[in-house]
Amino acid sequence: KASRRAQNLRQWCGAAFAYALAFCLPRVLWLGLQRQSLVGRILHADFRASSNGIGRVRGSNARPPGASWHSQVAMCASAETTVLPDSILPAFDMRGSLCSPSCFMTNPEMTMENTLAMATRLPQLNEPAPDFEAKTTHGMRKLSDYAGKWLILFSHPADFTPVCTTEFIGFSQAWPQFQRANCELLGLSIDSTYSHIAWVRSIQQNFGVDVPFPIIEDLSMKVAHAYGMIQPGASDTSAVRSAFFIDGKGVLRAMVYYPMSNGRSIPEFVRLLTAMQTSDKHTVATPEGWQPGDAVIVPPPQTVTAAEARAGEGYDYTDWYFSKKTV
Repeated sequence: KASRRAQNLRQWCGAAFAYALAFCLPRVLWLGLQRQSLVGRILHADFRASSNGIGRVRGSNARPPGASWHSQVAMCASAETTVLPDSILPAFDMRGSLCSPSCFMTNPEMTMENTLAMATRLPQLNEPAPDFEAKTTHGMRKLSDYAGKWLILFSHPADFTPVCTTEFIGFSQAWPQFQRANCELLGLSIDSTYSHIAWVRSIQQNFGVDVPFPIIEDLSMKVAHAYGMIQPGASDTSAVRSAFFIDGKGVLRAMVYYPMSNGRSIPEFVRLLTAMQTSDKHTVATPEGWQPGDAVIVPPPQTVTAAEARAGEGYDYTDWYFSKKTV
């Protein structure tokens, strides 16, 4: 009886071992290879060599080139439809999802949060505007071309759309005002130069308005991503209605974001530009709704003694912190 028990135990152990070899071990090896493939391709040169062209969006032919491997991984993690570089598709499951998010922990400084932050960081006010060089309807343009002048760089969702058409008509009609203020305009969308040219011609033919400023071709989304023009909550492939006011020293002074469904007020852009130039020239602030010719706000005094003296300094005085003057 004891011999039969020992024989049965040996048979059971043998069956369990055979099951492990047949089913468990291949699965473990497969998962290990999957993980090694993803980590190796991210951390080594073969992945970076493929970074001049992002792979496909599942179910789409979109292939925006020119992103670093950090931004590619961030887009993989954050896009509503996962964007995968072609070279690492085997490291993902059939749904296009990451097999193991822990692969990002191989580099302790490259956490998922840091990766996403790198891809979504917006430019900062009063810091140098992100540099760029891009093809436009007027030839190549780069930020340094506008040194000594103000620049409004603005994006629109797409050519041949009605709201964008009204905005371009408005910008074009206000062009002389911007020129008098030493300000250039530069448009942008995720469209080709040929599309821009055809659209500009359509605006002239249908509305009798010439578009006098260049429009950037940003099919790679390089400029759009640098300026935070792509907002995943609105669209992964189209720019929102954003505008960036850059002064003659290349410093970003103001940013304006509008939803894709609503057009911008071009007179407000003229007003804001004039207000900032007035503040720079006279070291003042401008109140709500300020228009050229209105009184401006005098900076508040910084000491108790200066606050006591403010009432007698000849300003339109309301209180020690609130005084106006005409410039």
